[in-house]
Amino acid sequence: MEYLTTTIGRQLGLSRILVLSGANIADDVANDQFCESTLACCNITLAKELAVLFQDENFKIDCSSDMHSVELYGALKNVIALGAGAYTWSENIPFPDYYMYS
Repeated sequence: MEYLTTTIGRQLGLSRILVLSGANIADDVANDQFCESTLACCNITLAKELAVLFQDENFKIDCSSDMHSVELYGALKNVIALGAGAYTWSENIPFPDYYMYS
């Protein structure tokens, strides 16, 4: 198994890859709702320097040097969201729209 960031780095000839992951919905970000994400890079100093470009009062960025964990947990979050969405759909459970787009 190879991490997606490893494949992208090799295919594009990039030596520095960053991972941005969070349970954010595009509408929430666009409408200045509070959101939080993690920016991971093997160079934590670089991650912190770049986080400043994204972060504001409504978009908090945490930094990590553990890229692979952030990448894997981001994928796991999506699998759980798909499962939860399928369950609520199959059971006809009424949830607000934004739960269905996580």
